[in-house]
Amino acid sequence: MTRASGDRGPLCFAASVGGDLGRPLSGAVVGCSWEGGASTVPTRGERKGMSMDATTGKALMRAQFKAVREGLSVGERRAIDEAIARNVAALPEFAAADAVFTYLSFGAEVDTRELIQRAWEAGKTVCLPRVVPGTREMRWYAVESLDRLVRSSFGVEEPPDDPSREVRPAVFACPVALVPGLAFDREGFRLGYGGGFYDTFLPAFPGASIGLIRACQLVERLAVRDVHDAPVNIVALEQGSAYVANR
Repeated sequence: MTRASGDRGPLCFAASVGGDLGRPLSGAVVGCSWEGGASTVPTRGERKGMSMDATTGKALMRAQFKAVREGLSVGERRAIDEAIARNVAALPEFAAADAVFTYLSFGAEVDTRELIQRAWEAGKTVCLPRVVPGTREMRWYAVESLDRLVRSSFGVEEPPDDPSREVRPAVFACPVALVPGLAFDREGFRLGYGGGFYDTFLPAFPGASIGLIRACQLVERLAVRDVHDAPVNIVALEQGSAYVANR
């Protein structure tokens, strides 16, 4: 994958807001001392006794990380999400993108509305997903406002099924994808909601993929991975953004 910021190798750090993003961790992974991150300080879930051993199933992990996420107050989430948005906006991949393929945040997910607004103001095409019923696929539609969205059976707002607005990532020169998750690890792997939609979408996505996550939901390594799990290229936290995977 060609990056707007140049070839930094598989594991190196981008611009940050606060924190030391240059100190290597043990082993092959280049890391940092993100305050509150799992490499240096136990996450909120671990402080409550969260088990991350290999026997922990994904269903249990989802319940645990939902509890961690929802344990933050509205004010805490707002402040963290604003910092994450600033860090994503500072990435050269986001700045150079001509299209942003993003989820529309729902419930306690990391908020994407500020980044959507920034993208519109910069003249980028913003694309939101619509789930194809009975499959693990999403179709993407260009949107110019959030006024005409419809609520899906999952409770998530989606764009209308308008063929004239449907787009494919491959038609853009430099697309980026903003990816949700209940947790991410330092290799870019994510714990999603179990639908498999992003594991289907990411392998064929031609641009940079950016996982948005709060530090209390970052772990060193997810204990349970499936062969079809697809990592993101960049993990964005409130403390900074890290390049974690090349494709």
